[in-house]
Formats: sequence, C-alpha cells, structure tokens
Amino acid sequence: MRLAGGKASRTASLLWIVAVQFFIAQVVVASALAVPFHLSVRNISDLGNTACGAHPATSSVAICSPWHALMNASFISATVRGFGYWGNRDR
Repeated sequence: MRLAGGKASRTASLLWIVAVQFFIAQVVVASALAVPFHLSVRNISDLGNTACGAHPATSSVAICSPWHALMNASFISATVRGFGYWGNRDR
C-alpha cells in the first residue's frame, strides 16, 4: 500500500517524534537512578525495571528505577510506532 504524500509526511514526522522522545525519556529516567547509569556497562532495559534489586541475581549492583513507568511507556510507544511504519510500507 502506497501512502499519500500528506500521510507519508505525517507518518515520518511521528516516527521522528517517537525516536526523539525515546532518547529524552532515557536521559530523564537514567538521571533519577541512585547509581550512575552507563549504557556501556548496563542494559537499557534496566531503566524499565519494575522491581528493585540485583539484576541479574548474581550482580553486585542493585537496580531501582523509580521512573520505570516512563521508560516502559517509551519502549511501548517506540514499538507500536515501529509496527505502524512497517505495516504501511510499500511491499
């Protein structure tokens, strides 16, 4: 299915907004952690962790993400928009 010019522009705009909000949410949620967060050391999914404790269980670092709801909403938003894009692509 080919998108009309206006619809294609709106879709592209939404994808950019979702991409930007994902990175903003990442920075905001990481700043709320008690321990410094570095992507080179930890998994991004730690920011969406709903339970406090060592993750994985053998780790010496306890992860407690007080704003996990924001990060999880950001993950979901990016995923839904991604599927929306792929569902509307030319085949």
